[in-house]
Amino acid sequence: MDLLRIVIGLVTFYQILSGHAINAISLSKEEDAELQRELQAINKPAVKTITTKHGEIYDCVNIYKQPALDHPLLKNHKVQMTPSSALLRNLRSPSSNSPSSVINPMKIGLKIRCPEGTVLIQRTSKEDLIRARYIFRRQHANDYSIKASEGYEFAGIFLKPDTNKKYYGVGATLNIYQPTVGSQQISAAMIKLESGGPGNVGSVQTGWMVNPDLYNDTRTRLFTMWSQVNNGRLSGCYNTYCPGFVVTSFDYALNAYFNNISEVNGKQYGYRFSIIQDQSTGNMWLINEESIKLGYWPKELFSNLGNGADTVFWGGMVYSNLPASPPMGSGLFQNGRYDRTCFMQNVNVVTVAGAPFTTTDDALVQYKNTRCYSAADYSNVEGWGYRFLFGGKGGDFQHCVD
Repeated sequence: MDLLRIVIGLVTFYQILSGHAINAISLSKEEDAELQRELQAINKPAVKTITTKHGEIYDCVNIYKQPALDHPLLKNHKVQMTPSSALLRNLRSPSSNSPSSVINPMKIGLKIRCPEGTVLIQRTSKEDLIRARYIFRRQHANDYSIKASEGYEFAGIFLKPDTNKKYYGVGATLNIYQPTVGSQQISAAMIKLESGGPGNVGSVQTGWMVNPDLYNDTRTRLFTMWSQVNNGRLSGCYNTYCPGFVVTSFDYALNAYFNNISEVNGKQYGYRFSIIQDQSTGNMWLINEESIKLGYWPKELFSNLGNGADTVFWGGMVYSNLPASPPMGSGLFQNGRYDRTCFMQNVNVVTVAGAPFTTTDDALVQYKNTRCYSAADYSNVEGWGYRFLFGGKGGDFQHCVD
């Protein structure tokens, strides 16, 4: 039985998105056995276990026995330990590492490292898995043209698709905030690569997110997500909640939280996120602020991302299953006020296979605003690179907060 069908069926029995803990109920033997098999595939035998002061449990797993490799499409996949030398050279180029003179860099990661030859994998419970799969499926059912009445809203910029152009990488320094978000709500900032048409779309994305129902807290956390739809059938997940993303880091978790948070009218913190395709393998690498290679999405997972993406997106996303939608970014939108409004800077792309990042072409940029959220002031500025503002206070389905 398909696990996603089980999850959707369980939604009627679980208060998955309530403010309370999930209460166990009686499952059929078939349902319980399927969930247990999935958990065994995710929670591999650990060489070492790390428990954080917040109670999070991470297992140090043999890199060649990690959950990603249980995906049926990765049966014969050879783990790529590090990006190719050509990709590494491109990452060191000035265009790929433009320094910021206006934002304070930061570091994330665990103080305790996994032993050599192992990688850091989050320990997953049955409740974690049910919740993550349901939230993933719900989010993927929506796109950037979604109507506000369906709960999802977006504000940001994207590059309009061009049949003569492909994108092989996307990057930006994201201003880090911690908007106030409750249960049944999400607020995030992200970068995304996407390719394909209706019924056959593949995408990868990363950024920061406040998602109490996924993470069981209201901290601002790193997130990743991949998806592939083939003939209407969906696969993919957040982070490592399913086989797919190959982890190569021994001290950086895909759900790491940010210690330093920007303040309106105060100190601004940012973190660099990059996704870039390695032309020697076709794999999509996730690279962080310190040029740490967190891992990659293997090309075998996708039917239409093997040779670049059709479009890219930078911006904010919110979701609410309640009458009111949460704040996006800093919770304010004041055009021109980079000390009060969330922003992205050093926004860039890879437009030639195997080449370094280049500044975003302003002629191709389109912006998207929805209801209570806006994006504006997109331009190339010395000391900032290409930048733009986004965010808003939110509101109910009839009125935005003044």
